Amino acid sequence: MVSLYDANGQCKSSFFPFSGVTEELKAFFNDVSENTLKKGSQFVPEHRLSFVEGARDVALLEAMLESGSRQGKQVQVKKF
Repeated sequence: MVSLYDANGQCKSSFFPFSGVTEELKAFFNDVSENTLKKGSQFVPEHRLSFVEGARDVALLEAMLESGSRQGKQVQVKKF
């Protein structure tokens, strides 16, 4: 939910649905199932789907939320 206030103090709220999460989960589960179900397969999962990249994404989101709660102050992003 996004709320915008104009110069007169009027609030206009809009909802923007999340995009990409479902597609990323589908790709992740597909890679995991292909890698674990085929013994001796040469399957190499995409680097962006690693758990480390997921942890980095979460760290960035946490930093964004923390910065927002501090009125936009700069915060450290955890490194993995």
